Amino acid sequence: MKILAACHRLDWTGAPLILFRLLRALSARHQVTLLEPRDPNDGGPLRALYEEAGIPVVENVRPGDFDVLLANTLMTSQLARRAARDLPVLWWIQEPMNGLHAIRHGAVDLEAFKAVDLVCTPTTWQRDRLYAPYLGDTDSIVVPYGRPSDEPSGRRPPEMVDDGFHIITLGYLSRRKGQAIAIEALGRLEGRHVHLHLLGSETTAPDETETIRALAAGVESADHHIHFHGARPQAEIVDFLAHGDAFVFPTLDDLLSISILEAMSQRICVIASDFGAIPELVVDGETGLLFPKADAGALAAKLATVIDDPALRRRLGEAGYRAAAAKHDFDDHVTAMEGGLRQAIASRAARGS
Repeated sequence: MKILAACHRLDWTGAPLILFRLLRALSARHQVTLLEPRDPNDGGPLRALYEEAGIPVVENVRPGDFDVLLANTLMTSQLARRAARDLPVLWWIQEPMNGLHAIRHGAVDLEAFKAVDLVCTPTTWQRDRLYAPYLGDTDSIVVPYGRPSDEPSGRRPPEMVDDGFHIITLGYLSRRKGQAIAIEALGRLEGRHVHLHLLGSETTAPDETETIRALAAGVESADHHIHFHGARPQAEIVDFLAHGDAFVFPTLDDLLSISILEAMSQRICVIASDFGAIPELVVDGETGLLFPKADAGALAAKLATVIDDPALRRRLGEAGYRAAAAKHDFDDHVTAMEGGLRQAIASRAARGS
């Protein structure tokens, strides 16, 4: 196939990174091209990785030169609708609840739901609970994310030289990602020497970042250390996960995030909020620990449990690794997405347009 792909950004956030991993795999047996994002704020660190993978990133194309468009996230809605006039379109919608916010505030071209040939979501929960009212007669498929297989370098990050308990979080700083809940929980861990490492870029809403940093300043003490590391390359993130003691995902609104899969792939114990589809993989007491969304006290209690019980930590980390490997095999993910692209092409052919 000649695949054209589009994404709104080329930064280290989830959806762009997930798309890159997929396209890199597909490029081994298909011709793949990526459209240059139009976001003026896009720093584009993934651009170099696309170049290394031999995938061209171009500003303009002729739709007739391609067999199918893979439009990534709701933010490509206008492009997906326009492109559907000329070629089959698979629209990969990755947004959780914040996607509904974008729809309600007019940031999504709703005609795209009618124009595209196939809609793909990573979870059944997301498709049926969030976007079913907009799908109409458009066909849809569910393709779970694939677990990454990045190997750590073996080097311990220099920011983790202290022998305390190291908690890792991933995600850009925002209320939605829940870092404030993790910080509040840290402050409740009395008598324990703990480091909280926040990995992720600052949000585009400066007031949210300022609120999180102010909260951290009030919690830091001789025993409680909070580190803002900003956006880091994937190789460094893997090293943080490989050497951390627990991974906390305190989200208020996410899917079964790629961050959880990245953590599980490094056998680190996962503690996550019980939002949405997360409990499908993070089974409390079996493959990780869950706490009620936004409940900092409950998160603190879960953290205290794993801090005091290293054997439980190791058992949950190993069980999470096995569950992610079984349910989120990367090759299965690539095969299913490849099948979705072919299904979009076949659907267009069947309609004779």
